[in-house]
Amino acid sequence: MALSRWLALGGAELDARIGPLWADLGLGAPLLEQDMTTLSGGQAARASLGAILLAQFDAFLLDEPTNDLDFGRPRPGSNVSSTICPVPR
Repeated sequence: MALSRWLALGGAELDARIGPLWADLGLGAPLLEQDMTTLSGGQAARASLGAILLAQFDAFLLDEPTNDLDFGRPRPGSNVSSTICPVPR
């Protein structure tokens, strides 16, 4: 029963989803191995946002989700915003 629930929730695809999402958030692969306490405030905020997105909830209620994400360089996370709020084409 637990295995079928885990599979239904997308657990088997988790590893395949982490890398692309992490890149969309502008976080380098070496940061995946670091403890959250070693990340900058913006990196930790982006990692937390990534954890929320990986959970695949049906709905998100986010208050200023891009606040304090350290987006001072080209906008990593632009794909994330389309994941959070997709625009119909």
